Amino acid sequence: MTNVLIPLAVYLGILALCLWRPNAGRIFIGIFFLLMAWAVNGVVLATNPGMNAAYGSNALIPFLRPLFTEIVGAHPAFWMILLIAYETATGLLILLGRGRQIKAGLILGIIFLLGITPLGVETQTNPVMAIALQHLLSKEFPRSLRRSLSSEAA
Repeated sequence: MTNVLIPLAVYLGILALCLWRPNAGRIFIGIFFLLMAWAVNGVVLATNPGMNAAYGSNALIPFLRPLFTEIVGAHPAFWMILLIAYETATGLLILLGRGRQIKAGLILGIIFLLGITPLGVETQTNPVMAIALQHLLSKEFPRSLRRSLSSEAA
């Protein structure tokens, strides 16, 4: 149960931040994707690259299981590197981009969150965070992070 409640609480907090302070929410989400890429998946790559293949082999949707056991499992480090690259690109676009770049990062984030939702019980709360990103899509972010922070400090 805590496998669902903890992510749900975190994602509800992120959603609240995005509703209350969209630019702060955007910055947080960009950092979140970068941390997930490097502090979580980078560590998995270095210590146990086959972990994601094993995790996906228990996917909630049965037709996904062979994808992980046969395709991801055949070259897990390769797929981990692609995953890290995807999350890094998503995080950098959201965090450091402006305008359309941020929107592209938000769309990549939504695709990622919804794409991994059927992989396990822990990912069932991902649509809550996807809603936060979708809310940010309705906002305009014409300034980069640097300009945003310098204008908020003034």
